[in-house]
Amino acid sequence: LQLSDSLIDRMKEPSSPSGRQHRGSGAVNDEELKKRIAEELALERARRDSEAQKRRLFGKLLERERISSNEHLTRAILRERAATEEERQRAQRL
Repeated sequence: LQLSDSLIDRMKEPSSPSGRQHRGSGAVNDEELKKRIAEELALERARRDSEAQKRRLFGKLLERERISSNEHLTRAILRERAATEEERQRAQRL
């Protein structure tokens, strides 16, 4: 997973709105930067996992709908065949 330059720049910025300075240099120390990167990666992973889960659930829903549609279609075809056969037998008797 690659981080964009703008994301790394944002992570280097102080996290509080007061603009606190670290070690007098105004830069985030390495430990805090590593922590922020790890947090950002964890959030990104969670987002991807969530999206993947949504896609899986949607796929299952579509599959169930397809199966249900096929069952309804099969029943309709069988009813139509039975009606056609009944009509044919009635016509034969006459």
